[in-house]
Amino acid sequence: MASIAAAGGVILSIIGDKLNIHVLLYGDNIASIIVAILIFKIAFEMLKDSFVLLERNIDSEIMKDYRRIISSFPDVKRIDRIRAREHDHYVLVTLQISIDHEKTIKEGHNLTREIKHELMKKHDNIEEVLIHLNPYYQN
Repeated sequence: MASIAAAGGVILSIIGDKLNIHVLLYGDNIASIIVAILIFKIAFEMLKDSFVLLERNIDSEIMKDYRRIISSFPDVKRIDRIRAREHDHYVLVTLQISIDHEKTIKEGHNLTREIKHELMKKHDNIEEVLIHLNPYYQN
């Protein structure tokens, strides 16, 4: 678009010079203004998009509710780590939990699916829940 505007401005200036139409001599200047507006528009869009990528912290009360929901599952022995990040209008939750080391992969998988569904049911802005399982050994 910028190249077309610049070429158009040059062509109008050449035509204005050849045909002695003084108004067309400003074609190059007008094209420069159009190109500048296009550049500012693109820069504004890029800047706006970059702010969407910024993460924001989740309110501590909401984090407490996440912990409460996760802890409500009897198979969760310990919450080792929980992290929630807000991106624009949705939340990504990443957590590490410890479960009995004798649980099968299927049991662990089913538990993580239940936790994910419960979190997403109680908080409709959660888009994704990633859960890492750690083995829990009772001393």
